[in-house]
Amino acid sequence: MAGFANTGIKTHPLALSQVAQATPRSAPQRQTQPPRPAASNQEVERQITDLRRRLNITPAQQAQFDALAQAMRQNAEAVSTLAQQEQPSAKPNAVEAVRAAGRFADAEAEGLKRLLPPLQALYENLSDQQKRAADQAFASSPEPEQPQGKRR
Repeated sequence: MAGFANTGIKTHPLALSQVAQATPRSAPQRQTQPPRPAASNQEVERQITDLRRRLNITPAQQAQFDALAQAMRQNAEAVSTLAQQEQPSAKPNAVEAVRAAGRFADAEAEGLKRLLPPLQALYENLSDQQKRAADQAFASSPEPEQPQGKRR
């Protein structure tokens, strides 16, 4: 799921996609130009479309999916706004970089909190096959291979 985790913080990639798509990979490497909201909006809309397709959302599930999509859009907007506010006029020092990373981490946490209720409501109404697709879409990373004899 390349492209979902832009913060370097290990967490659920799809959830992070909305929270962190405008977030630089790390605070010291912040962008020198403000993120383009249109590109950010296009990316979140692409992710919503992809998720709808992967989950094969039924008409009965559409309202719950729409609530999830709205949370994804709100997360993208919140991070885009924060990224625009964080644009440095000069190269940040270590303290400024860590402070900015903290603000992005806070925004990420808030975004995950915002995403959870509509995701849970939708998930409870998914078929087993759809749940497996959702589990894959929201998986943080593939499980590392276990050494022989140490399988779970």
